[in-house]
Amino acid sequence: MFMCGSFTALIVSTVIRYLSYDVTTTILVREEKPMPFPSVTICNNNIYRKSVLMQHSDVAKHVYDTSSFRMGPLRLNNSEFFSDVSKLDFEQLILNLSHRRQDMIMNCFFNVVNVSCDEYLTRTTTFAGYCYTFNSEKIIEARGRDLYVDRAGKDYAMRLWINVEQYEYYFGNYGGSAGIDVR
Repeated sequence: MFMCGSFTALIVSTVIRYLSYDVTTTILVREEKPMPFPSVTICNNNIYRKSVLMQHSDVAKHVYDTSSFRMGPLRLNNSEFFSDVSKLDFEQLILNLSHRRQDMIMNCFFNVVNVSCDEYLTRTTTFAGYCYTFNSEKIIEARGRDLYVDRAGKDYAMRLWINVEQYEYYFGNYGGSAGIDVR
């Protein structure tokens, strides 16, 4: 009985002491205005589509290293390369070799709404080849305004369904792993 009384007294004194402290936490709920959404560039780690490259043997020999059976970036400092591709339109060749938006980025969502990828993405030339930029300056100018997000979370901004097209990869000295680079 003495133990029960002592335990009860200890609990009561602890609760009284706990309740005697001041409140130090203040919660303030503030509504923020929507924030502008940044431009996001998506690049495939593989610069050229292997199936298209192999159709152009005159170009493939400048990418494919026959001694190691590996592929790498186009060796553009080779004068033989330019004589081989002089028959081709170089810009069109690179466009054909690059991953196409409709094959790589299959579906686009913004603020929970399924949107047309062609209305939100532009092709961008980078050191990683052709990439695709969501909400680029060109898109902002065409729309006449920025895109805004008003909520946090994965569903309330940009979501993309992406196919890395690993079957189109070469694994060589340049870009040796499958995936997407987001900048």
